[in-house]
Amino acid sequence: MFSKFKNTITAIIVAVLTVSCGGVALTQEAKKARMIQPDWANACKMIGMEQVQSTDGLSPADCKNKAFFLMLNKVAEVGGNAYVITNQSEPMPCLLMGGTTITVEVYKCPEK
Repeated sequence: MFSKFKNTITAIIVAVLTVSCGGVALTQEAKKARMIQPDWANACKMIGMEQVQSTDGLSPADCKNKAFFLMLNKVAEVGGNAYVITNQSEPMPCLLMGGTTITVEVYKCPEK
């Protein structure tokens, strides 16, 4: 009986983690985005400032990872291929404290 209970609990945990920790898919353009140093930005055109927030996840690391992928997608969405992170909130438990927020300057830099 304990074995059946243990299997049921395991199945529930796996299902919850699969649903809540589903990854954010990166677009092809987002995969090309790169972080640059602030002093490199002189060789690039600034597009603007963007902010993303991840509030769904079961752990601070999950929220941080999702916010990072959302940020990469946002950089590509607005036409950028580079970014400088200007502010990043400390990840907190998403379900309790609001998640992770990342603010970036978005740039269009020459391709190599």
